[in-house]
Amino acid sequence: MKRMVVAVLVYALLIAAPLSFADDGHMKDHTGMEGAKPPETRHKNGFTQELRSGGVTARATYKNPLGNKPPVFKVSLDSHDINFNIYEFAKIIVLRDDAGRLFSPEIISSSGSGQHREATVEFKGADVSSARFIELVVKDVAGVPERVFRYDIKR
Repeated sequence: MKRMVVAVLVYALLIAAPLSFADDGHMKDHTGMEGAKPPETRHKNGFTQELRSGGVTARATYKNPLGNKPPVFKVSLDSHDINFNIYEFAKIIVLRDDAGRLFSPEIISSSGSGQHREATVEFKGADVSSARFIELVVKDVAGVPERVFRYDIKR
């Protein structure tokens, strides 16, 4: 049992510890060299991505990536230091398509306060049926101009 614990600790220190995520969501190794962006994590109800920068962990889940309905996302912001009550989701979130068009969200629901907030947003006017990709953008939170969650649309 002790050998197993020691083996796990050695692995964690020598193999896993040198890898870390940069503030932009890209993987970096112990040399600081940038590698590929971590893959999206597929969930039952969509695709989830996470970005960490400026002391904030932002997550976005594309709730309905299949079909022709208006895009719906669940967005969450978490921090140990930032009070998110000063931010309005309707003003800090936009959807951008591959042609550069911007769409504003309608807030379906929101919850949390202070250092932990989330909202479900819908982009009713957005027709992304012919887009190659879309980007959910969280703007101007905690000194970071843009956090961009890119979703490639395979048709």
